Amino acid sequence: MDREIPIRETFVLAKIAPCGLALAIVSIALYCLLVTLGFDYGILVLLPFLFCVVAFLLGLLSTLIILVFRARFKGLVYSISAVVFSLPIVYIGTEFFMSPNVREEKKKNCTTLYNMELLREGLKKYAQSHNGILPDASSWCDNLMNDAPTLTVENFRHPQPNLIKLKHECHIAFNNNLSGKSLDDLPGDVVLLFEADGEWNLNGTGLLLTSPYGEKRFVRILFVDGSTANYWYDQKGVRKFDPSGKHMYHESPRWSP
Repeated sequence: MDREIPIRETFVLAKIAPCGLALAIVSIALYCLLVTLGFDYGILVLLPFLFCVVAFLLGLLSTLIILVFRARFKGLVYSISAVVFSLPIVYIGTEFFMSPNVREEKKKNCTTLYNMELLREGLKKYAQSHNGILPDASSWCDNLMNDAPTLTVENFRHPQPNLIKLKHECHIAFNNNLSGKSLDDLPGDVVLLFEADGEWNLNGTGLLLTSPYGEKRFVRILFVDGSTANYWYDQKGVRKFDPSGKHMYHESPRWSP
């Protein structure tokens, strides 16, 4: 015989399942929004993953309770939906956050970050073998390839140029204000490399950012100290926060030593 469930329990169970489903849907939307805004890594991408874990557990719990008590109400549909919606994000998030290899593959195959880090190392090695001096901006690609045989033309390009509709052969530019400068004398917050779309040995400063980088709303910038930031076209700057961490503003990156 089916066990009767008090009205209060039924009400609680009926609330658990839709909450799980709502969390799953909101978290997926939040994840897509964050990726669109350029938050590819970090704690902000972790939040929707955590929401989906909660949604998955809520849906699973309510499903089991409903089946065990054989409750006759529509909460079962919502609870199963919560599990189904949240499970893919839980799986993807687990793979992403638990496996450093997954993050490295994403960086290598979907962004220029991997190549920019390689080129930064190439510039450092070039400087070490040339009395600490960086290459001439007008021939920096050629100089690096001559100095580091492991580098290829593809290391100066976006891994998926057709996807974002890049038109030229070089997709990473060298800050020409650093041409022939001593690497050790440069402040860490000066732009070293940045995404741009142009010809071989592409170099320049912020003026290159007046041209769009394919269909993207922002470009990545790598600084002398190895840190990175996104330069947003609409705001003409990189995102910064005040000392309190509560207010965000945009500031033009530093181009001159």
